[in-house]
Amino acid sequence: GALQGLRGGAEHSQRGGLIRACPAAVRVRLSPMEGPMSIAETPTPPYFAAIFTAVQREGYDKDAYETMGGRMVELASQQPGFLGFEYGTSPPDRVELFISYWRSAEDIRAWKQVGEHQEAQRLGRDSWLEHYCIRIAKVERAYTEQKL
Repeated sequence: GALQGLRGGAEHSQRGGLIRACPAAVRVRLSPMEGPMSIAETPTPPYFAAIFTAVQREGYDKDAYETMGGRMVELASQQPGFLGFEYGTSPPDRVELFISYWRSAEDIRAWKQVGEHQEAQRLGRDSWLEHYCIRIAKVERAYTEQKL
């Protein structure tokens, strides 16, 4: 099922045409292949991003992987400092990009230590993923333009 309206509390301030937060009508999904995706609503920087890029193994258990992905979104959204996420996939190439946004680097470190998340990481390494890369970045500026 879809999780509608999962958002971080953003300040919608503007100064001199520069939008200091990235507001969006957020529609997120728990299953990577289900429904539309939007840009995450984030607060005025600074904040942090955990960028997960992965290539799924040939013949991986898609249902189990997507179920676990949905559970991880649900669990992450309950963690202190979680602000939101964005997701994209290229099904023919089995490549996915998942970016989660956090208030601090410490919040990301705490999320990495959550037991159920560690189990998902193990399953990913052992069963579902051919290759993955995780990058942690500090967001210092955010710009957005929205056509109405």
